[in-house]
Amino acid sequence: MRQMAFTLTVDAVKQRRKTVTRRDGWEDLKPGDRLAAMSGSFRRKKKSAPDPVQLAVIEVVDVRVEPLDRML
Repeated sequence: MRQMAFTLTVDAVKQRRKTVTRRDGWEDLKPGDRLAAMSGSFRRKKKSAPDPVQLAVIEVVDVRVEPLDRML
């Protein structure tokens, strides 16, 4: 299962309030795919940073490709 990192929106993911994400590099997702939502970043800057923890399992229900510059 692919993993997707969440750093700034951990609480929203835990409370199931986050329903949309716009990310570059995920064009191959399809409805029905499942992802592991992980806390933190996979690029830890410090060795003392905590390991990522699984927050939830996400099921993709819709995929749209749109230019990221439209997010204003």
